[in-house]
Amino acid sequence: MYTASILRVLESGYDESNYTIELCKRILAKFGFEVYTQESVEPVMSALKEAIFSTARDSELVIVLGGTGLLREDIATEAVLSIIDKRAQGLEISMVHNALKKNHEFSLYRCAAGTILNSVVLSVPGQKDAVEWYLEPVLNTIKTLLDKWRRTQYDADETHG
Repeated sequence: MYTASILRVLESGYDESNYTIELCKRILAKFGFEVYTQESVEPVMSALKEAIFSTARDSELVIVLGGTGLLREDIATEAVLSIIDKRAQGLEISMVHNALKKNHEFSLYRCAAGTILNSVVLSVPGQKDAVEWYLEPVLNTIKTLLDKWRRTQYDADETHG
């Protein structure tokens, strides 16, 4: 079992956030992730960055839902990119490619992917259709990475223990 957390960026004009969070939980469960925590965060850069960073210390995967459009308050992508250790552009490309095959309107949204310590952070649009289209193509790949990190940590513990 893998641990995940969901951060929902509060956006004006979107009433589907509870449905989207539940859908995200179901998708994660289908891929063997247990949701450790979920919270809603105001679209304020300092608050969002703190929530992402603190959540990444406790979960192997952090999903940031919403705040990925082109409006002034859509800052989730910038928040993620400003605090990650390493950017995972291959994950971003895979997510965008899959979403655009389903609906060309998603060309107006952005996503971000990267790592903070031994946690993967994904920022994806918060619309109900988008969650599945962005997450499903990358979750097995992320599990492979998490397994490698776990083996590396286990080997390090065995060597020093």
